[in-house]
Amino acid sequence: EEENRLKEVHVQEMLERQLIELKEDLQAIENEKNKLNNQIDELKEQLQSKDKQIQIAEVGT
Repeated sequence: EEENRLKEVHVQEMLERQLIELKEDLQAIENEKNKLNNQIDELKEQLQSKDKQIQIAEVGT
């Protein structure tokens, strides 16, 4: 009986540690996603700026 209880406690501790690790992994992935989205936004802005420059150049010719 006591042995089973110890096993249960051990399994529960192990699962709690795994859950903490998964939450940390998820947070790291979220941070990476946000960073990539910011890079995408910057690239879109650069692209729009280049498009504008091209349009201005075309109007000028």
